[in-house]
Amino acid sequence: MATSSKSGSGTVYGEDKKNELICFLVDMIKHRYVIRIKQENQPKPVVAGATASSTTASTDKSKPKRKRKSDTAPLPKQARVDNNIPIELRLLQGSLGLEGEKGDAEEGEGLVGVLDVESVLKFDEEANKRRILDDRDTLWGVNVDKFNQDFRNKAIVDFVTEKVNLVAGKLVETILQLTAAYQKTKNDETTIPVPVDRILAAVNQVPKATEQMTRDSLCNYLDLLCHQTPQIVNRLSDINGGSYVVCLGTVASFIKQKSLEAIVLEKFGVMSCRIFRLLLQHHQLEQKQIADFAMLPIKECRERLFQMLKANILSLQEIPKSADRAPSRTIYLWKVQLGAVNDQIVQEMFKTMWNIKKRRQHEFHSAEDLVHTFTTKPDTLTEAQKRQLKQLQEIVNRLDKAMLQLDQTMIVLRDF
Repeated sequence: MATSSKSGSGTVYGEDKKNELICFLVDMIKHRYVIRIKQENQPKPVVAGATASSTTASTDKSKPKRKRKSDTAPLPKQARVDNNIPIELRLLQGSLGLEGEKGDAEEGEGLVGVLDVESVLKFDEEANKRRILDDRDTLWGVNVDKFNQDFRNKAIVDFVTEKVNLVAGKLVETILQLTAAYQKTKNDETTIPVPVDRILAAVNQVPKATEQMTRDSLCNYLDLLCHQTPQIVNRLSDINGGSYVVCLGTVASFIKQKSLEAIVLEKFGVMSCRIFRLLLQHHQLEQKQIADFAMLPIKECRERLFQMLKANILSLQEIPKSADRAPSRTIYLWKVQLGAVNDQIVQEMFKTMWNIKKRRQHEFHSAEDLVHTFTTKPDTLTEAQKRQLKQLQEIVNRLDKAMLQLDQTMIVLRDF
């Protein structure tokens, strides 16, 4: 059992608790959920090809520059920086005194020739814990982008599973797991290329697999994903069977668009959603064209268009044929501006979230005496009070569920 003792500065945890916390921090740093946000008295990393320091350059301005041997000599192994490795992993490598375990001899192996993150992070665990514990000047913070990347990746896997099948979803999930350490931001358009052999090896290493996937079956699935709408996977080369990337930006944008269509369907109905999809497909249309394509009477089409215009879902562009801008000689084009629609719906969701929280507080305040009695003297509750308490619990659960669903939709619209 972990023990604790009192000191002048507060509570000091025992060694077991310290080791547990340090192990947890190291694991979070490995997976990039925690990053270093500040390092005092830390020299800047040396980049390959860098010139002399600015201080030396400022003191030697009057002297002619002479080419020295050190300017062209290769940097030592520990000073080299691989820009393909995320910055937080390079900072971790530098702070822990690590050196790349794979030299130039292994360049070109693994994932497109970049340094394997797992080999970078293989180090003495005890020495690593001690370094982190003794490093008082480093501040660590939550890497919000990493969580957003995980949410986006999970949404992509769920989308592929629903659109194609479970096997295709597992393949995309495998590629995303292989390239997770190299996804720098949530705005990455694609993953890094992964060879077919690496994908096949990773798929067949899944525990409890009923049967091994063959190379032909894997290539067939990858080709199927390449020809989906939207394009889920893209083939970049044909060397050794080809290398594939997941189209993160394309699939994420499609998921965001489908979320917007679902909101329009819920608020304005099926026919309005049909008009919304038509404008997304054709970009700009006149009122008569929309009525013809949507197979709606012109009057109903006009009403639905102006209803969505009032809600800032659609926008109207005037193109005058003459300088006097006469309405009879003006073309009116309807269109959807996805960025503006997205911002408008997100603002409405914030208002809805606020209203749900206020309603939740109101429900608790209206039954404040009952809640107080339940927490202090639960044995004194009558049958009527128990039924009232159960009803309150159901209302609060529905409100909490609504907030969670709303928050999930907001993540898609704001962070994908």
